[in-house]
Amino acid sequence: METHLVETDKVLNSISELGKFMLHELEPAMEELEHVHTPGLYGRKWSAKTGTMTITAEHKVEHQFVILKGVVSVGVITPHGVVWENEVYEAGKNGITKPGTRRIIYLWTDTTWMTFHPNPDNLDEEEFIGIVTDKYEHNLFNEEDKQLLNSIRSEIQQKYLTE
Repeated sequence: METHLVETDKVLNSISELGKFMLHELEPAMEELEHVHTPGLYGRKWSAKTGTMTITAEHKVEHQFVILKGVVSVGVITPHGVVWENEVYEAGKNGITKPGTRRIIYLWTDTTWMTFHPNPDNLDEEEFIGIVTDKYEHNLFNEEDKQLLNSIRSEIQQKYLTE
């Protein structure tokens, strides 16, 4: 799969603020979250509407994902910048999330994304969340940061709407 690297030190240094910016400056996301438990396995089924842009918390453990429904653009946040996948992910796409990664996700259609995490102690979601992701605080962006984030959103839309 071909990817390209976009240097975004500002985004990397203030990724928590991205979430706050999105909460306060963008249209609210209508999300649904369902927790699915089976012995030794925790599933997290996330659904959202067309036009949603979201970021994930930092993943602490390797786990699998599958897109059950929808079409999305994905940027993987790495220590070196944001790597935007050249392909859009569609229903049926599956993969593995590595520890330490975060994603910026833009939904082109209503989407359902599910992750699967080993849960040998059969913990409930409240007990389990700190094991698989970091909790983080949000801070507001300044105007320069807001312009940068809006340009990232525009880049995503231009790349995939014009090709």
